[in-house]
Amino acid sequence: MKEFDFLETQEGRAKFIRENESGIYAGKTVDGLGCTVYLDRGEGMEIDIEQPTKPHWVEVIYYDKDGFREGSGVEWRG
Repeated sequence: MKEFDFLETQEGRAKFIRENESGIYAGKTVDGLGCTVYLDRGEGMEIDIEQPTKPHWVEVIYYDKDGFREGSGVEWRG
């Protein structure tokens, strides 16, 4: 799986949002956790990060078009 190192910085997130096509991208964080990115090009994205100690639960993080965090939570993906 591809490592999503762009998630680590606001600039990296903004560039990804700006330059990639809308869609769903699967990969892993720099910590090796599986993650899914739901991208709405030019608008923002949602990132779901697997929680290894809580099967079927993901941390959900929302980012605006400039790569700034808008909110987060934990959701069941069973």
